[in-house]
Amino acid sequence: MSNELFNGGQRDFLAEMVNIAMGKTASALAEALDAQVNLQAPVIRMASVDPFETTLRADLRQGGAPLRLVQQGFLGELAGYAGLISGAEPEPLSPALGSELLMAFVRHFAQMLGMRCSLCPPQARGAGSERQGDAGQTLLIEIRFLVEGRAQPCDLLVALLPECLPALRRALVCAA
Repeated sequence: MSNELFNGGQRDFLAEMVNIAMGKTASALAEALDAQVNLQAPVIRMASVDPFETTLRADLRQGGAPLRLVQQGFLGELAGYAGLISGAEPEPLSPALGSELLMAFVRHFAQMLGMRCSLCPPQARGAGSERQGDAGQTLLIEIRFLVEGRAQPCDLLVALLPECLPALRRALVCAA
């Protein structure tokens, strides 16, 4: 994560808020699938490319199993888009479950920071389909869920748009 964007205390607090929101999301996933879900440490960084296209295309180049992407935008003080990428083995996560998990993460994260946001309707996409618009420079949060009995992990990606970063910085100062 860029040292210019947040100071050390803000980065630590942001990471803690991400950890809490991802833990609640992992619990919902475990309950829905009746399976154990393990988490890897989240990655929080600046990105200038569309993280969903990058992930989907990298998997295609490596000959991986087909992927499903459920994507959902959110607008307001906290703005951006979130996506859940899952493999098709043993069966793909349903778009409804993907949307439920995305909403859970975004709502918990925004609520803890005291930031308002509204969710857009979800979109289900397969590998190779195009997303409308250019992501530009975003704050990217990458979370990997390792689900017992699934060959591929589920990746939750959240891209916060540049327009909301000043409000996020203020929220981190006020909440810390």
